[in-house]
Amino acid sequence: MFNYKERVARPIDWIKHPIEDIFRLISRAIYLLIKLLVQKKPVEIKEIDRILIIRRNKLGDAINVLPLLQALKEKYPNITIDVIAIPYNRVIFELSKSVNNIYTIPERYLKNRYLVCFHPQMRKLQYQKKYDLAIGANSAYSSATAWLAFCAPAKQRAGVISKKGSIMDLIYNIQVPQEEIIKTTHQVNKIALLAKYANIIDQDIELPKPEIDIKPSTTREKIIALCPLTSRKQSKWSDDNWIKLSNLLEELSVNFTWIGYKPKNTTETKNVIYPKSTLDFINQLSRYSLVVCSEGGTSHIAPSLNCSTIILSGVNISQSWIPWSNQIALYEKTNSVDEIKPEHVAEQVTNKLNNNYFLDSNGVKFNESFNS
Repeated sequence: MFNYKERVARPIDWIKHPIEDIFRLISRAIYLLIKLLVQKKPVEIKEIDRILIIRRNKLGDAINVLPLLQALKEKYPNITIDVIAIPYNRVIFELSKSVNNIYTIPERYLKNRYLVCFHPQMRKLQYQKKYDLAIGANSAYSSATAWLAFCAPAKQRAGVISKKGSIMDLIYNIQVPQEEIIKTTHQVNKIALLAKYANIIDQDIELPKPEIDIKPSTTREKIIALCPLTSRKQSKWSDDNWIKLSNLLEELSVNFTWIGYKPKNTTETKNVIYPKSTLDFINQLSRYSLVVCSEGGTSHIAPSLNCSTIILSGVNISQSWIPWSNQIALYEKTNSVDEIKPEHVAEQVTNKLNNNYFLDSNGVKFNESFNS
C-alpha cells in the first residue's frame, strides 16, 4: 500500500506520484517476466584469472573492501584485480599491494549514468580482456554501481539486488538479496558476502586487517597525532574538549602534533600540520605510533598504517563500522559525543605509550557504558 501521508500536499503531486507508482508497478512486472525468461544463471567459477571490483563512496568505504582484496590475492597469487573507483577514494587503492589497475569515474558522470559507458576511463576498460567476475562491492543496492557493472566486460557479475525488484537487478547473475545483508554485520563481512555467493572464497574465511602500503618512519617516537576533523556532525568533539585534552597531555609531558586542524585559543605552541592532499595526509599519519581522532575516514586510515588509534564517536559504529583492527580503542556516545571525558582519553594515551596496550580488558573497544 502506498503511503500518501508522506507526500507533499500540492495538487501537482497528487497527479504526479500516482502516475509514478503505476510506472513502478509496470517496471516490476517487466522485471519479473524478464527474470523468469532470460536471466542468466550463475555458473561455477572454476578458474579465476581476472576480477573487477567496483567501489565508490568515501575513504573508509574503500578501506573496508581491502580485506577482501587481500584475501583474494592470497588465495589466487597470480590473479589480476582491477578496481573502478572515484577520484576521492582512488588513493586508497593506489596504496594497496593487492590492486593491479584502477579506473576512475567521477561521481558527477553517474548522474547521467546511461552516458557513463562513453567516459574515457570506461572506454579504456572495455578494451581489456573480459573479467571472470565483476563485483559491485556495496553492502546495499545501488543502481549506479549496477550500471557500472553492466558497462564493464565481464563473464559474470555479482551484487546486491533491490528489495522490490528492478530492471537493474538483471545485470547481476549472482544476486545477493538485500534481506541477506544483516545490519549489525560488519561492513568488511558484508562485502565479503558477495565473493562467498560467487564461491571464490571460503564461507568461514578469516579476513585480514586492511593494509596501506606506505613505508612508515623507521623511528616512530612516542609522539601522538591529534586529528579533530570529521565530516559527521554527530562525532564532532568540541574544541573545548580537544583543548582540555591537549592541556592534560602537556601536563603529562606527552608530545603531540595537530594534523588538519588546531582548535582556537589553544595555549600550547606545538606544531600544526595542514596536509596538501589525501596522500600527504596519509604520509603524515604514518609517522605516528598513536593517533587520536574522530570517527570517519581517519579512524580507518590510521589502523591500516599500523598506528594504534583512539576513536571518538557520536554514532553507533561499534558493530558494523568499527575499524577492522585490534589496534583501536573506541569511545562511543551515541548523539552525545561531548560527554566523552578528555581525562579518560588522556589516561588511555599515557597507558598505551607506557605499556603498549589499551586499558580495556579485551583491548578492542569501549562502549557507552564505559563512559556513563
